Amino acid sequence: MPEIIAVFDLEGTLCQGGQLIWRAFIKRCYQQRGGIFRIIRYIISQTVLAYLHKLGLRSEQSTRVNAIKGMATLLNGLSRNEMSQFAELLADQVTATLRPDTAGLLKKHRGQGHQVILVSNLFQPLLEAVGRRLGIHHIVGTGLELNSTVYSGRVSTPICNDKQRATMIKQYLRQAGIEVDFGQSYAYGDTKWDKPVLELAGHPVAVYPDEELRAYAQSRSWQVIG
Repeated sequence: MPEIIAVFDLEGTLCQGGQLIWRAFIKRCYQQRGGIFRIIRYIISQTVLAYLHKLGLRSEQSTRVNAIKGMATLLNGLSRNEMSQFAELLADQVTATLRPDTAGLLKKHRGQGHQVILVSNLFQPLLEAVGRRLGIHHIVGTGLELNSTVYSGRVSTPICNDKQRATMIKQYLRQAGIEVDFGQSYAYGDTKWDKPVLELAGHPVAVYPDEELRAYAQSRSWQVIG
């Protein structure tokens, strides 16, 4: 019998930890030998890319993708153990900013036996730590390249963002052997980048949406929270 899934975006939907996550990456990188130079390179590169986007020379999508790749460089050189410690610390900080209303919806879906999926463009080890705290076993995020026992600072999968996010969810479900009734399923997101995932489900919900997603949700008669 096909399963009902409930897909939750993390930042802005389940929690309010966007800036918190960025600051945590900077702090962790600063603690590494030579980390200050990686931070400077990261900030300069992201400033240049943002300026090129403002001039119309780069798309917003490519700018976002490169921002995530840049964040991966801040984790270059971390061992498995160091990554695990960082992930656990960050998960504690992120879950401390859970939105009570969407956290309540998550609990409701779990109580109904739905298969809950946590999705984000963040990195898989970090999402898995958050998932353990929330009782979520299905995690779809951006992979990090691991060379033996040390992270390289590069991603190992496509960035889990925009249309790619919906593709990666379907790939995950197929590989896990989970047959889904998408018409009866739910999806929750807060930005225009979540539209491809929201459109997968028969019950899409815009949670504290940005202006573009709010207008789109209202035009499609989707439920809006916040």
